[in-house]
Amino acid sequence: MKNIRYILGGMALMGLPLALQAQNQTQDTTLVRTVVVEQEYNPDIMDASKINVLPQVEVPVVSKKAVEYNETLKPATEIPATTMQSYTGIESLDKAKGGYARLGYGNYNNLDLLANYLFTFKGKDWLNLNFGMDGMNGKLDMGEGLEKWKSRYYRTHAGVDYQHRFRSVDLNLGGHFGLSNFNFMPEWADGKQKFTSGDVHIGLENRNKDLALDYALETNLLLYQRQYDPAATDAGESLVRTKAEVSGDISDEQLIRIGFYMDNAFYQKANFDNTTSIGLNPSYQFHNDDWSLRLGAHVDMAFGFGKQFRAAPDVQVQYNFSDSYLLYAQATGGKRQNDFRQLESYNPYGQLYNQLDATYEQLNAAIGFKASPVNELWFHLYAG
Repeated sequence: MKNIRYILGGMALMGLPLALQAQNQTQDTTLVRTVVVEQEYNPDIMDASKINVLPQVEVPVVSKKAVEYNETLKPATEIPATTMQSYTGIESLDKAKGGYARLGYGNYNNLDLLANYLFTFKGKDWLNLNFGMDGMNGKLDMGEGLEKWKSRYYRTHAGVDYQHRFRSVDLNLGGHFGLSNFNFMPEWADGKQKFTSGDVHIGLENRNKDLALDYALETNLLLYQRQYDPAATDAGESLVRTKAEVSGDISDEQLIRIGFYMDNAFYQKANFDNTTSIGLNPSYQFHNDDWSLRLGAHVDMAFGFGKQFRAAPDVQVQYNFSDSYLLYAQATGGKRQNDFRQLESYNPYGQLYNQLDATYEQLNAAIGFKASPVNELWFHLYAG
């Protein structure tokens, strides 16, 4: 019984705070609950006014110190020791223009037209195209009491040249065309003249400098026609021209060279003899800083027409006793073939009556002195 009283008394004491708390509890409403929650979960932020204030930046202070180099010796593993080379940029020139054109016109209908263009493909192929035309058409004064001559002369030429560079040899191909139209003076029997020419070229040239011998080979087919001549009308010339040069070094200063030349000429509509001419040009050459020497000879043979055997010297000595003064002596000669092209270069108004032999220069001796005392000024004195 006594225990029951103790239990009831303890329960009464435990319920006393609950009763007291119930007496002080504020009336529960929605507004009151909201305020309580905000006060509980939205606390004040301390020092909020200092959030956007940056700290003061201090200027860094650099202290001067002595530069210390590594002077530790390191033995070289090879003689001479390997050193790092300085770097330098690669200098290059501006790329040249691929072509050009020129046009001129003047009194007496003087015309000067020239155009050329070079195509380059990947540094191994080159194609060159060229065209030109020049001439005049006007009345020329022949002197007092003479009638003016209505002169006309026009030359036209066009060409294509191609080169392909192989690893050890260059291949050269080409083709050219030429036309000359002009008239003679009034009292000449033939009133006008026309020259037509064309040629095809193929050649090989060595690029391998490791070979003991250097060489260059080429062959050409040259066609030419003269429309009006006393010898024949529409006389034609077909010429096969072959050239070969071989050279080899004896030392850094000495060289031996042999040149071979052959012309095979065939004529149409003209009572001319077909002919073959062969030329040899062997020589020994010596070069150093002061002296230059060439000892050689021209040996020429002809078959079918012309003198059969001829020879001429090919000798030249030069002494360079300073960078700007040169003394030389020479004795040369050789053959000049009088083909139709060569005759036009001499005098286009000349007429062909018969077949001409080659012109041969037996000896051309000269001694001379060249000097350039100042830049862009030089003079040449010679006698022979």
